[in-house]
Amino acid sequence: MTGDCPFSLWQRAGRPNFYIQFKNEKTGAYMRPICTKQADRAQALKVAWAWYTDGIPQKAGAVPVHNIGIVDMIRRADMTAADTENIVKELKRKGLIKSAIMTGAKADRGLIDFLFETWDFEKSPYVRERLRKNHGIHREYCKSCYQLIGRYWKPFFEGRLLGSVTKADIEAFIDSLEKKESGKRKPLNPLSKNHIIKAGTIALKWAYTKGWIDTDLSAGIVYFAGKSKERQILTPETVRALFAADWQNGKAKLANMLACVTGLRPEKFWHCGRSI
Repeated sequence: MTGDCPFSLWQRAGRPNFYIQFKNEKTGAYMRPICTKQADRAQALKVAWAWYTDGIPQKAGAVPVHNIGIVDMIRRADMTAADTENIVKELKRKGLIKSAIMTGAKADRGLIDFLFETWDFEKSPYVRERLRKNHGIHREYCKSCYQLIGRYWKPFFEGRLLGSVTKADIEAFIDSLEKKESGKRKPLNPLSKNHIIKAGTIALKWAYTKGWIDTDLSAGIVYFAGKSKERQILTPETVRALFAADWQNGKAKLANMLACVTGLRPEKFWHCGRSI
């Protein structure tokens, strides 16, 4: 069919059914052929006009020919990254999508790789920024967060891209922390769970402030309430009796005496480059 008809109807060689190609009103070019599943020309023509009027059947419902034309233009266009970004922004504005990951963008990388890098004291751009702005951040704190990412975040988010994570994913992760950790007799205490959550959300909030992701995934989080088990402090009498005893390991006694009088934690004994 030619002239002012908005579509072309034809048969492929050796096939009984008629195919239809709608004309893109914007470009004048014909779009991809669609099988009418009709071998009779009159019936195929009837189907073609019905689709033109009511939309082309798709899994999610009938789609207007005009909208199919938009997709066809995108398919044919030699698009730049800026063009793609503008389309994504418009789809977000219309509420049709919540997020999208541009190829080669900062969000187009593994979430776990990003989290590990954030807490790598030597390589982290987050750490460098804090130190440059004179915000204190300690190596041991970064080490602790790095370990928590590997132990808790990695098993849950393995394979996910940074830009694909949603608030619902974070909530699901938090819910998973309410369960007992496999192989442990006691559940995690509230402060430990909050530390685990922040090991990831601090990094994600920084990514949001840098414009790498579209949503502040740390916003609105309700942390676990409660107190950790109170640490018991030895009485002076118990301490005197402890160090008056005969220790089989002199290094262990020295280390404990150092901790007793200075308050150093065990990991601090490595700061001189060796253990006691």
